[in-house]
Amino acid sequence: MTVTEAPETVAQAGGSAQFPAIPGNAGHPLDEAPLPFWQGEPCPSWCVMTVPHEDEADYDDRLHMGAGHHIDLTLEEPHTFRAADGRLMECDPRHLVAGLWQHYRDRDPYLTLILDGGLDIDFTLTEAAGLAAVLADLTRQAGEAGEAPDRARPWWLDRPCPAWCTAAHKDADVTDDRFHAGDYRQLLLTMEGAEAAAEPCPGEVLPEAAVTLPYFGVRLEQGYREREARVIFAWRDEYTALTLAEAGELAAAVNDLLDSAR
Repeated sequence: MTVTEAPETVAQAGGSAQFPAIPGNAGHPLDEAPLPFWQGEPCPSWCVMTVPHEDEADYDDRLHMGAGHHIDLTLEEPHTFRAADGRLMECDPRHLVAGLWQHYRDRDPYLTLILDGGLDIDFTLTEAAGLAAVLADLTRQAGEAGEAPDRARPWWLDRPCPAWCTAAHKDADVTDDRFHAGDYRQLLLTMEGAEAAAEPCPGEVLPEAAVTLPYFGVRLEQGYREREARVIFAWRDEYTALTLAEAGELAAAVNDLLDSAR
């Protein structure tokens, strides 16, 4: 990636010679932190690693790292830690972090969503732009007035469905199933692996129907007594809920990271 920051002229230690201090290894001037043998060009301008890359770095650790955007998830149960006597010792909100990464041999950077410090999901820049667009569109839909087309209402639903709701409500729905839901927006993530429904035998080729492609699902949900919709992320068997404000914050963070990558 081309470094676009203007170089500064600084004095060489112990003498009067001048040379340009360009962003080099993890943003350090090249005289302070020379590039390791495996790195053929300076770090991209968005790399914020404070520890310079080193010759002895493992192949998988030869990564440029951008700033991470941290968002606490107020709709998820926090992690709590209690003493043996029941006293609350620590309460950590669940969270997600969005950041840029790029292996030194990668053609382009990519965006990673880290959910609660464990599960990480990789998006190409194009896929990340699609995620930001979906989040913006869903938050816009959630804020619009309007009702779903006429449909039979179950006895427990005292108001019409919002315009984006496509759920088929029933009189027999238990309390936990009484919520409005929109259709999933599916984003195919090409940096993630497909999943097979079963382990093939040696030499066996599974049919296409037995392979699940890596789709990241996003949709709106709202409990029938809730005042505001929420945004749901569905990834494999994991479901994560964000408020509309958190979804908007994430969309802005993704767009900011995309601007940095460009």
